[in-house]
Amino acid sequence: MKILILATARSGGTSLGEAFGAQNYYQIHEPFVKKSDSHQFLEYDRVHWKLQKHDNIVVRTLSQEKPPSIKYNITNFHQILAKDFDKVICLDRLNTIEHEQSHINLLWKMRNNRDVKNKWNIDEIPQEFIDEYYMDNQHHILKEQKEQLKLSSDVLGVPITWYEDLYGDDRILSFVVINKWGLDIDPFVLNEHLDPKRRYRTLKPLIFRIFTL
Repeated sequence: MKILILATARSGGTSLGEAFGAQNYYQIHEPFVKKSDSHQFLEYDRVHWKLQKHDNIVVRTLSQEKPPSIKYNITNFHQILAKDFDKVICLDRLNTIEHEQSHINLLWKMRNNRDVKNKWNIDEIPQEFIDEYYMDNQHHILKEQKEQLKLSSDVLGVPITWYEDLYGDDRILSFVVINKWGLDIDPFVLNEHLDPKRRYRTLKPLIFRIFTL
């Protein structure tokens, strides 16, 4: 089975792709990240080549990514791309505040060359960095990704799967979500892989912070 994950940043797309990988799916993550025009063109071709080579494959891409060689809009690109897959999953988060905090952590780790998969807590990130995130309007990155995902979701007729349902404490709900996908995987194993005990964020009690200016 060929699975396409269209996701916003920090919505569990990487972990979901890795969970499929644990059941012998070949993984491709963010193949359309911009580095150079030549790199993008090769990556675009590579995806189609890999789709032909592997029977079970999962491709995860962020909702606003497309190769620079593609001149039409992202929604149309997703329509064309989706035709090569048996299943499309759209993935986002409902809790905007926690989503932005996770995005802040990602950017903080990247700036400081730290492993983005390490356990983290928002209280570890300097308030100055958080203030800068909002003053520079970097939270609009997530807003635009969410808007694009909603557009693609509507056009493709694929409902958005919410991170909170898939990775929350209610593992029965998560199992129901997984079963509705109708995938060629073991839903029990996948549900266990997505258990919140595996998440990167630690939820120890914190001093209250204000995240809007």
